[in-house]
Order: sequence, then structure tokens, then C-alpha cells
Amino acid sequence: MISKNINIKLPFYDKNGQHCEGVVSTKKQADAIKKFIHNIDTGEYSTMELKCLCGNIDPKLDVLLAERDRYGIPFQNVLCTKCGLVRAKYTLDENSSAKFYQDLYRDIYSWGGFTEKENIEHLFREQIDRGKRFSRKLTEQIGSLDRITTVFEIGTGCGGNLIAFSELGKQVVGCDFNKGYLKYGAEKGLDLRYGDLSSLEIEDSSQDLIILSHVLEHFSNPVEELNSIIKKVSTNGYLIIEVPGILNLGHLYRNLLKYFQNAHTFNYSEKSLDVLFTKLNLEIIYSDERCLCILRKPKNWTPISSGTPIYSSDLKNHYLEVLEYLKEIYILENVATELYDEIQTSKNTIHENQTRMATLYRELDSLKKNLDLLRHDNVRIKKNKWYLFGKYSLKRKIAFLIKEISKKLQSKLNI
Repeated sequence: MISKNINIKLPFYDKNGQHCEGVVSTKKQADAIKKFIHNIDTGEYSTMELKCLCGNIDPKLDVLLAERDRYGIPFQNVLCTKCGLVRAKYTLDENSSAKFYQDLYRDIYSWGGFTEKENIEHLFREQIDRGKRFSRKLTEQIGSLDRITTVFEIGTGCGGNLIAFSELGKQVVGCDFNKGYLKYGAEKGLDLRYGDLSSLEIEDSSQDLIILSHVLEHFSNPVEELNSIIKKVSTNGYLIIEVPGILNLGHLYRNLLKYFQNAHTFNYSEKSLDVLFTKLNLEIIYSDERCLCILRKPKNWTPISSGTPIYSSDLKNHYLEVLEYLKEIYILENVATELYDEIQTSKNTIHENQTRMATLYRELDSLKKNLDLLRHDNVRIKKNKWYLFGKYSLKRKIAFLIKEISKKLQSKLNI
């Protein structure tokens, strides 16, 4: 690993207020970021300390990775050396989190210079493609989807993930707190509802498939939240859960700072999710490092206590794997810029040298022609001997030309 040969000072990013290049593109977005920071500073938003899921309460076991997120918002991310889980050191409490997602979340996280309508349309198209991928992967893993009749998505956005299942004749419902997104999906014919599982009073064991796409990483108490969600899944029913895998961020963002986001509480790897879902008494049908997981609720499923430590011996040295990976991403992110500049400089130098060499070759060709003329004008061959004409011998004239050529070469190549 290249990171072992390079000394990296932690944290990777200090609290200097600088956002990641390219993520803040509109005044509306910049204003929302300022409003969020103002709400934190004035106490309108309250925060709470976030404990690691493994049960670690010793701050000495935490390694500080970053003091700001990709928007420049003061935000600490730490790595637990007991289990390898990366988490926010502090996060919004329940009431403040609800306000944030209703008032500022979409304004901050909609970036790319699009209008609000364009952002929604772009998200909807992305979700349609993702929903097709979910449907294909589920079919690969369990075969026929005939026994799945009801599909429910939490944090549905504008509902695009549900289109593929709706087209298969499934009864699909989604919930979210963004009214603009819900309105857009409803106009596409989807049954989308404002709220969450608790406010919508979904019956236990009523859903054959529940989808959480880029939702779990927002939960501050994932064990408690997942317990409540699993209760709604029918016996032998399924969950599709996807989060942005921390050991896949090189493919997601190719930039470490872009990965750190104030809205994310826990940042999972495939291994950490496998331990979490096993502890939750779920059957893991499929998982990968992208952190796409397909799970089955077994017949005799029972919930676990929200304080249950999410840990196993498989996680003992997992933090080393995570830390080395993050260092490599950080090195490549920064070294790549320097290498690009060096390569560009080298390309320019090569181009200049190619131009100089082309000029030199033209001059050498001209000298060669002069030499050929000199030979024909001053030399006769008779009985394999030179008969000289003019003031100087041909040998002296050739020596003179060679000397001139040598001078030009030295001059052109700066020898």
C-alpha cells in the first residue's frame, strides 16, 4: 500500500470553512449552508454526542478524521479503532433533525447548478435506474418475485425506485418528508405519503419488501430504527438496504472530503453491515462493498435491545483496513493533482523539444545538401583518388562543415 510509505497527518481536513471544490454551485445552496451553521451557533438546532454502535465509550479509541464536511460545515468524523466504524462525533437531536430535513436538507444537497425542477427530474431518472438494478439483483438472488405483492420504501424522495416494481404489478407505497418530491412522484401516478412508518401507522408484517436506499446512514439510532422497520416486514419477507460504502468511496466520489457529509451519522462497510444485520437476526442473502444488501426476515425473528453492542471478532482489526484505504484515497486525491501538473509540464517540454528538433532536422538536411553540392563541385574521382579543385581540399571543407554542424547541435540542445 502506498500509504505505508507516506506520512499522513490526521485529521485529513481541519475546520477552515472551505468546501469541497464543485459542490456549492448556487446562491440558494450557499445561503442554506450559512443558515444551517447559524442555526447550530445560535442553538436553534441542538446537537447530541453520538456513541459508537460497538459499545465503545472511550474517546481515546477514536481517531479524528475530519473537522468539516464537504460543504465546509464544522463537523467531526471519527474512526473507532475497536470496530472500524466511522461516525459523526456529534449529530442533530431528533427534533432538530426533523426541522433540518424539512427546511434545509434539499437546498443544501441539491447541487450542480440545476433549477429545483431540474434537480427533481434528475433525481427521478436516477431513481428509476436504481430501482431497475434493485429488481434485477433481487431476482438474481431469490428467483421469482411472485410472492412479493407489497413494496414499501422509506425515504422515497420522488419515488423513482418504485417504478420497476410497479411495472411488475406490485402494490407500491413510498414515504418521505419532502413535499415537493412527493408531489412530483404523485403526478407520475405513484402512491407517495408524507411522514414515516410510525406516523403512517403501517401494520406489522404487512410488507413483503421494504426498501431503504441511502437512508440508513442518516439514522442516529440504527438498531432501534431497524427493529421498528423489520416488524413491518412479512415473515420470510425481504429488505433491500443500500448505503454509500466507505470502502467504495473511490468509485463514488474519488475524493475523501466529498464523502464526509453533515447529514450522515454512521459510515458503513460491507463487513460492518454484515455484523449489524446478523446481530439483528436477519438472514443475509447478498451483500457487497458498494453496501447493497438483500436481507430476509426469518420465521421466528425477534428484535434486539437498542443498546446491544454491534461487534464481533471479525471487526477486531477492521479499523486498520479502513484507515489505510482512506489514506490511499487522500494521497491519490492530492498527489494526482501534483502529478497532473507535472505531466502537463512534461508534455509542454516535450512539445517544445519536438519543435526544436524539427527545426534542427531541417537545418541538418540543408547542411547535408550543401555538403553534397560541395562534393560534386570540388571533387573528381579518378582511379579511386581525389583530385582537388579550389583553394582548400575537400577534407578540410568537410571538417569545417562537421564543426559547424557540431556547433549548431550544441546550441540547439543547450549542451
